[in-house]
Amino acid sequence: LIVTIDLFLSGCRFRRKIRYEVFARSMTEPVVLTIAAVIFYLQGFTENGLFWSYLIALTATSAAATYGLHKSYTHAEFGSIAAIPTAIVLLRRAAPTGTYEFLKMVLDRLHILLVTFFFSESVTGVYGAAVQFTTLLNKIGAGFEPILAPVVAQLTNRGSGEQLHHQLAKIIRWVLSIELLLVVLFILFGRDILGAIGEEFATGEQIMWILVCAVAVQSAFMCNDLPVVYKRPLWNLTIILVLLGICGGSAYFLAPKFGPEGVAMALLITHLCGAILSSCLIWHLFSVWPFERATFKPLISLFVGMTVGYLGLSLGIPRVVGALLVILCFAATAYRFSASSEERKWISRKLKKSA
Repeated sequence: LIVTIDLFLSGCRFRRKIRYEVFARSMTEPVVLTIAAVIFYLQGFTENGLFWSYLIALTATSAAATYGLHKSYTHAEFGSIAAIPTAIVLLRRAAPTGTYEFLKMVLDRLHILLVTFFFSESVTGVYGAAVQFTTLLNKIGAGFEPILAPVVAQLTNRGSGEQLHHQLAKIIRWVLSIELLLVVLFILFGRDILGAIGEEFATGEQIMWILVCAVAVQSAFMCNDLPVVYKRPLWNLTIILVLLGICGGSAYFLAPKFGPEGVAMALLITHLCGAILSSCLIWHLFSVWPFERATFKPLISLFVGMTVGYLGLSLGIPRVVGALLVILCFAATAYRFSASSEERKWISRKLKKSA
């Protein structure tokens, strides 16, 4: 199902029908996954509920991708077959990027395999539960990638380094503005969130803290590989091989000392190195950085949200009220400091219109 989704949505992206990919990945999959998980949990399926929820979500996403592919191509185009020389040329050009995507998928799952190698099944279960909640952050970054891909392709072909810099910096700022709110909530209320599945999972609180930071870094800089794909695809392949080595090597040294938290630390180190390497590569290719000073303004909202949350927990405010206060303070700070003047005007117009 995963391969089918990727293949069909790649076809939609080729026709610049980005809305189908956004609908499938950013709406259908997370919404169906959340609803199915809640239903299974309420029905008492605590052991296999997440597995069946994920399967249902993938099936729904596959159906949405199939619909998008059907709308993007005619029946005559489906029936046409490319000549063998053309197919060979396409395969040769796609091989580096295809291999890179495969290895990136391996990297996303390597830390889970390392946990199963170093620790018992019970520890792996706790770690896996924490991983399931971090997928929400991944979906945020993945939702921007199909929108940005055609823009980056056009700017890369033109050699517009300055415009590429502004686009990437803006995307990173937007992703951080959304994801850091989830990071704050997961750090402050991680024990309650994991405890909702089962009291035995609440011990994975610190694992969740590290994992959400790692995934936030990965998602924020997820679009950095797009310019390299269009300019020097083999370099992305080199970077992913280096990151696989960093992840495995870091886990080998950290896991015996820190336990499963050490594997999560290895993942965080890997994604930090990936962000640094991809940023340096963009500088080398285009003489611009994919970020600017305003890119990291969402960190102000992170500080405010954490401060308000810790004060609320210290004063004994009910968890639900504390979470709402964190969300309100984070949103207000993001509006004031993270959003540009044009974005604030757009938000104000939308709020006035809805009111």
